[in-house]
Amino acid sequence: MCQWSNKQIAKRSSDWQRTAQNEWKWNVNGSSKGKPGAVGIGGVLRNDCGEIMVEFASSIG
Repeated sequence: MCQWSNKQIAKRSSDWQRTAQNEWKWNVNGSSKGKPGAVGIGGVLRNDCGEIMVEFASSIG
């Protein structure tokens, strides 16, 4: 069971919404600069307590 307040959620990310118990959530995004241009992706996997389990970021072009 998670023990944290709404204030702690806001410190981690204002956009992250807590999931149901025992569910995990991927937040991913991509970005490009120009056409053609540099391209990158990234993401975060969090458990129902908001703890970061996996992070990734990569240039893909």
